[in-house]
Amino acid sequence: MLEETAKVLAPQESPRIERFRYLVYDLNASLQLACQRDLEFLRCAKLYVLVDCKLPVEFFAQRLREISDAGVDLIQIRDKQADPVRVIQYARQALDLLDKSRTQVVINDRVDIAATMGVSGVHVGQEDLSVGSARRLLQPWQVLGLSTHDLGQVQASIGLGVDYIGCGPTFASKTKSFGEFSGTAFLQAAAEWLRANAPGVPAYAIGGIDLENLPRVRQAGFDRIAVSSCVWNAQNPAMVVEKLRSGLDRI
Repeated sequence: MLEETAKVLAPQESPRIERFRYLVYDLNASLQLACQRDLEFLRCAKLYVLVDCKLPVEFFAQRLREISDAGVDLIQIRDKQADPVRVIQYARQALDLLDKSRTQVVINDRVDIAATMGVSGVHVGQEDLSVGSARRLLQPWQVLGLSTHDLGQVQASIGLGVDYIGCGPTFASKTKSFGEFSGTAFLQAAAEWLRANAPGVPAYAIGGIDLENLPRVRQAGFDRIAVSSCVWNAQNPAMVVEKLRSGLDRI
């Protein structure tokens, strides 16, 4: 109605009003899509474990069950060397095994697999498929996470509309090599900025985190972590999970 009236009373303003109308349409569509995602589960999730596809599938399933029962909220299947068929096989095993109300499954990088598998979402890095392209491929109810390595990337990620972010690398890692580390100073800066500007966006500290250095992560303002080898390659993964949960839940 406003646009039609402007065409008569202020024709020079009509194109601008039309642009605003389409912006409102886009915003409304984005809000509707966001409402279909289980963001409440994500906000409550504290312990995120990255797993690979190297174990035989029956041992993979057993270990998943152990760590889920012990308190892992999110599982990310991340294996850059595994072919797509193997990733799909292991993702299917995880989906069939895990209770989604307790532990949800995310796939690293492979947006195509995540979009067709029915997993809870996908995680991408700064050099992977863009957030916008990934969102267009994903189902409306699937979540999208992004790795960040400095405060500028944290700030930019909020504008991109990601559902959660990973912040790091914090310490040296046994599973991934980095030329430099963002460290706990980055965690502290990110935690302060997020509290002031985007308190609803979950952020996970990542990179070489274990039981020994977890207190330093907590002191930097993070109560969510993403870990890999300290759980997945542990002799007693369930015990490590329980101790990590205790450290994260402690106020």
